[in-house]
Amino acid sequence: MNPTVLGTLAEVSIAGGLPRHILDNVLSADWSADGKTLAVSHQVGGPSGRTRLEMPPGHVLYETDGCIRSVSVAPSGKWLAFVEGPFPHSTAGSVLIVDMEGRVRARTPAWNAALGVAWSADGERHGSRYVTRSMPSSGLCVRMAGNVSYRDSPRACGCMTSPLTGA
Repeated sequence: MNPTVLGTLAEVSIAGGLPRHILDNVLSADWSADGKTLAVSHQVGGPSGRTRLEMPPGHVLYETDGCIRSVSVAPSGKWLAFVEGPFPHSTAGSVLIVDMEGRVRARTPAWNAALGVAWSADGERHGSRYVTRSMPSSGLCVRMAGNVSYRDSPRACGCMTSPLTGA
């Protein structure tokens, strides 16, 4: 899977009908648990432009020269987790967690491959899978009280399974 394919984000009623255009040049998006608010990362300023994380679309929370992928809204709605890569078409990167004011609450080390993100059901713990040269497949659990614990698997801290990684 190419982590930085740009697309057009649209929504359609469950009853059918024509899609309603939301945004172009989208990398990743996720709905809040109540289904009312959308978080989205998209590229602005053309092919060499910056990437923005917005929630709702139009309200910028974070911006980078790299790419933002795997956007995930916490079930509690308090935080957003995402992978920030150094440049497009790279699986390398760090997992960041920001609050609804755009303040970075947690940042992992840079990894050779950041494979996905997942939240615990209560939205207070976040797990991610990653690969480094010395650790071929590992996990990290971030407890939002500020304590960071390294684990063998994100499941060790009760995080939901990521459909992309099976973690």
